[in-house]
Amino acid sequence: MNEQQHVAPSWIESFDMWTDEAYHADPFPQLEELRRTCPVAHSATHGGYWICTDYESVYRVLRDNDSFSHRQSTVPQPTDPLGPQIPVGLDPPAHGPWRALLTPAFSPAQVELFEPVVRDAAIRLLEPIRHRGECEFMADFAMELPAAAILPFLGLPASALGMVKAWEEESMSQVNVSPTARDRAYAETKPKVRAYLERQIAERIATGPIGDDVLSRLVGGEIEGRAPTMDEMVNACSMLLSAGLHTTTATLGNMVLYLAQHAEQRDRLTEEPSLIPTAIEELMRYEGLVTTGRVATKDVDVGGQVIQAGEPVLLSIPSALRDEAMFSEPDAAKFDREPSPTLAFGVGIHRCLGSHLARMELRVAMEEIHRHIPRYRLAPGRPVRRHTAIHRTTEALWLLVA
Repeated sequence: MNEQQHVAPSWIESFDMWTDEAYHADPFPQLEELRRTCPVAHSATHGGYWICTDYESVYRVLRDNDSFSHRQSTVPQPTDPLGPQIPVGLDPPAHGPWRALLTPAFSPAQVELFEPVVRDAAIRLLEPIRHRGECEFMADFAMELPAAAILPFLGLPASALGMVKAWEEESMSQVNVSPTARDRAYAETKPKVRAYLERQIAERIATGPIGDDVLSRLVGGEIEGRAPTMDEMVNACSMLLSAGLHTTTATLGNMVLYLAQHAEQRDRLTEEPSLIPTAIEELMRYEGLVTTGRVATKDVDVGGQVIQAGEPVLLSIPSALRDEAMFSEPDAAKFDREPSPTLAFGVGIHRCLGSHLARMELRVAMEEIHRHIPRYRLAPGRPVRRHTAIHRTTEALWLLVA
């Protein structure tokens, strides 16, 4: 790394992803400038933190569990009434037993069993959209499909769908607005989630495990020779419920927005549905999604910068996935791109537990969208709203489909 790459742009010292409007609308020009000038840069906001933007640094920190803790996942760290999220907020050795308990529920074979459920839900949601000739895609499909899919996967009844959607709307409407709004949403929503999950878990304890769903694995499982506590099971189930909704909803919106803006790419998927899996991988790279965080546990050199023990670090996965050093023509979405190293689901011990489920949901959604409403396009006079903070999301996406 040459000396010029250590000269950070002046704006980074006061950069705040929560309030920077240009960043919300399109973060990639600022991220490209950081990769080019100072890939590991410092901001003084929120008490000070580092931000990594190049692939090498992001990858290194994601895998370095000796130097970085997962107990801080963003800046500033949210106040979660349920405590550190299980298993994503745990470091080794506490993380391993929980990962071992939950991983079998998310295996490819287990996910495959739920594909008919997801496909039926997608068709059910798309039929009225096709007849109406328009939709607000985020509310009418992108939020609905993951909610319908995750409930049976976790072992929760379909009757919870209305409540889950309400909780999701409460939290998603605030989670990217500001740290204060996010914490307020957590304080208001998490107690409702806790009360509901406690009732469901108590019922499952009474009946005993009834299958391979997540609740059955929790109540029938052991963590280092003991049964998980009620608080631990509520925490783990809440995390999986939230993650299964937020990330898939945001990814669906980002993908369909891109395709609605690029009719030739949209039509190619209709004409060549076999391209859908590789298109999904490329669009996850192109759009990025999550900016996650860690906190240094000791002084450590990353990208030529010394990050001191106790200092938080943001990891811009969207930026890493546009790194010119790793990807040719990174600012173009190329559906025939050769397989390349992805960070879309993270790497290392904290790699996304639900990656197989998410890929299946996205594939089924894309297949059915391009079968039922293949000519979708942006609705004139309906501006698209986007937001980039923890997640890169599309907040409102009106489409015409006829």
